[in-house]
Amino acid sequence: LLDSSIKTSSVDPKPLLESIYYLESAIITECNENITLYNSNDLNFVSAGLLKNTGLAHVHLVQSKYYNKKDKLPKLKHDIFNTSQYIWPSTSWTKWSGGQMLKYWKIFLDSPDGKKDKQ
Repeated sequence: LLDSSIKTSSVDPKPLLESIYYLESAIITECNENITLYNSNDLNFVSAGLLKNTGLAHVHLVQSKYYNKKDKLPKLKHDIFNTSQYIWPSTSWTKWSGGQMLKYWKIFLDSPDGKKDKQ
């Protein structure tokens, strides 16, 4: 899902936004829907691959030329996990997305799996 959404993000960013939604929702699920924990930097129990891929998705969103930095991200058509209220930014999407990427990649790179990752 993420790979194909990255490939099409310069033409249609909606699949990338949906990928971010699903990845962020998976992190919330791994936090047992504890939103305070989700918003913390204490996510060492979340799988390294999930943190890495979510950070990668945010990198591609920030690099995207499709959205103006002053624009708000469009609302999702389907919030099947009822998590967008915790995920989607209400203001600066660039600050939010950049912050999420830094948070997730720091935890990933500090993890044992991250230290072994060759990419």
